[in-house]
Amino acid sequence: MYIVGTAGHVDHGKSSLVRALTGVDPDRLPEEKERNLTIELGFASYINAAGQTVGVIDVPGHQRFIRNMAGGVWSLDCALLVVAADDGWMEQTEDHAAILKAMDVPAILLVITKADAVDSVRLEEVTEEAAEHFFILFERETAVVVTSATTGDGLQMLKTEIDRQLTNRRTHRYGPAFYIDRSFTIEGAGAVATGSLRQMNLAVGDVVTLLPSQTEAKVRALQSFGQTVQEAGDGTRIALSLASVSHSQLNRGALVTTEPDFYTLAKRVYLIIKPVYNGEELKLKRRGEVEISGGTWHDWATVKIIGPLPASIAIAEATLSSERPWHFGQTVVLIRSGSSRPLAQATVLTAAALTPEQFGRLSDLVHTHNALPAEIADEEYLKLFLEGWGLITTTQKKSLSLLGQQYNRFGSWYLEASRLNTLKTLLLDRVTERGLYSLETFKAENPYPHRLTHLVVESMIAQEVVSLTGGNLQTTDTQGTTMGAEEEQLLKKIEASGFSGHLVKHITKAEKRFLGPLLQKKLIIIVDSTYIYSTAVFEEIIERIIDGRAVGSTFSIAEAKDGLPLSRKYMLPLLNKMEELGFVERDGDRRRVVQPAGKL
Repeated sequence: MYIVGTAGHVDHGKSSLVRALTGVDPDRLPEEKERNLTIELGFASYINAAGQTVGVIDVPGHQRFIRNMAGGVWSLDCALLVVAADDGWMEQTEDHAAILKAMDVPAILLVITKADAVDSVRLEEVTEEAAEHFFILFERETAVVVTSATTGDGLQMLKTEIDRQLTNRRTHRYGPAFYIDRSFTIEGAGAVATGSLRQMNLAVGDVVTLLPSQTEAKVRALQSFGQTVQEAGDGTRIALSLASVSHSQLNRGALVTTEPDFYTLAKRVYLIIKPVYNGEELKLKRRGEVEISGGTWHDWATVKIIGPLPASIAIAEATLSSERPWHFGQTVVLIRSGSSRPLAQATVLTAAALTPEQFGRLSDLVHTHNALPAEIADEEYLKLFLEGWGLITTTQKKSLSLLGQQYNRFGSWYLEASRLNTLKTLLLDRVTERGLYSLETFKAENPYPHRLTHLVVESMIAQEVVSLTGGNLQTTDTQGTTMGAEEEQLLKKIEASGFSGHLVKHITKAEKRFLGPLLQKKLIIIVDSTYIYSTAVFEEIIERIIDGRAVGSTFSIAEAKDGLPLSRKYMLPLLNKMEELGFVERDGDRRRVVQPAGKL
């Protein structure tokens, strides 16, 4: 299914054209009938030659309703830019055409209406004039179809050309979205919302989320092009009823989606902005207030630009009056306050918070290249460039190079090479300083996701840079079993603590650097990250607990204490360590002997 929409000056025959194409009157409000103009979005549909349903949106033409017009453009597969043969290209035609360009509508064709109202000379003159205006704005040609809703001339040709445009249209970066364009209450059905469905399917019974309110609701009923349906898909105009949702919650501009995590809710967003007209410079102040339209919503925003001005491209920080859902690549349009003409076309880069340094780097990069470089024209790669780390799901390369920077892969994560070296140095410094360094502490003490940190540590363990014992990291650079005087002195101090073990917290800063070598030489054992035992003492503890017990037999904690002058506080960690070493295993509240006592 496809969605086509009209655009153009008021009274240029858009509604009549829709009625002639579909047989449906898109003007549905009494006020529209009385004033003979379209105020809200009107909807109709027809079946094309291939048996596909083509939804048609009739947007308002009057300049006072330009915001409603912008709200009808976001979902279009193709726009029909309408020019009346008697009036020709008008100021509002230009405004509508500019919004179509700013909103990056995938396909646009020119439709000359009211051909029966003028002679052939005038018709040719208007056709050529419209094609010229189109070329100046879009810098390309498009098909022009001459029609008359009164006589029916050109309508079949128009349908054929619409099908051709739909087949050859560019791809558009839609999110999984149903933006509400209007809502009302039906007796017996409750609150109903209408809109266009893009990049997702909806079925009766599905659970959806309304954004930005984050309200969850179940789809109670669906209607598509006047028919009650159980399911609807991409490119469908639908009416939607949600269980336990009131009319007041279905505001115009609200987003219904099955994938709320696809969006970032924020008042602040970073945009790449360009003039609507190529070759012009941005007519924006470094800081100023504008109107902004996206989806079917409209809002006020304060826009801040850094970098050189005037310019033909810029990065802007826009702060809105309301929280909105954003996604990378989303198209919005900036409109001058009180005007009907767009100030700039804008594309969402990120709604994540950027540091001033990141904002500046991004601005410098865009001004240098006069565009967002293709290497980072993707959400994952942009985040990688800005943060120095990130998940990349589109490649499994061992390393990446982005804009002269190298990134190393760890699982699906990539980490910038200089950051990796800093992280490795930090770990080695901490291990050297402390002798033993908890892996969980290391994860908590650096700014990267825990999974990425863990993968980096695993690579260092595989390269034998560090080793991991009982959740603690230590260096692996000490070989052999020969002890220095300081190591021997520390070992004697630990042995002197006997069966109670030596508390880790009582190891001095100077002594900590010898713990790693003693662990590497298997001369000490750390229990529960709290107690340190000499290996010889711990072997005696194991022998006293297991002595006289056959493999397979069980014993309680109280029975284990018989041979040791220790309280339950000490026994539990000791038995847990014995379980970790494979001497015993749990059997309810008891322990079962797995192997006899022996050397560690």
